[in-house]
Amino acid sequence: MAISSKVDACNWALRLLGQESISSFDDGTILSDMCADAFEAVLRSELEANTWFFSRTLGQISASETAPDFGKDYVYPYPADWVKLDNLSYELGTWDRDWELKADGIHTDEEGPLDVPYIYLEDDPSKWNGGFSKVFAYALAIDLVEDVTSSNVKKEQLEKEYRQALRDAKKSKGIQKTARRIRATSWVTVR
Repeated sequence: MAISSKVDACNWALRLLGQESISSFDDGTILSDMCADAFEAVLRSELEANTWFFSRTLGQISASETAPDFGKDYVYPYPADWVKLDNLSYELGTWDRDWELKADGIHTDEEGPLDVPYIYLEDDPSKWNGGFSKVFAYALAIDLVEDVTSSNVKKEQLEKEYRQALRDAKKSKGIQKTARRIRATSWVTVR
């Protein structure tokens, strides 16, 4: 199913719950208010959970005017659309940059600007791939299910279908898998 707007994305989730569609986030219904309230939190959560190809970017970040109180020489505030760092070597612990990710930004002794690969908050559903659209619809439906239907059985069913949607997205290469560290065995180190 192709979606082109936030309302389309919410309507997919509402259909999964057996509910009527909304016409906008401002149509005055309880369902539209619930969808509007949950949309960004669920979106951020899904983008943080996996590295989706459509939300990867490289940004150039300038240092803050104010130096950190202690530790590193510079702090580089996160861009407004920042979700997480996009670097597999950082996740594996083999990152060769001396960066510390803190609540207020990237702390480092490197002079800037910094070229930073990161996952950004792509909130335009027309730019999402099909796998993510489906995963998001299920995630939003799971977030709303208790308030809308009060059904634990429906929630369990949605969670099962959500996990399948994630597996399908990984198979279709919509998600960048985390690399695995290779142990240095004699077969690897013989050279």
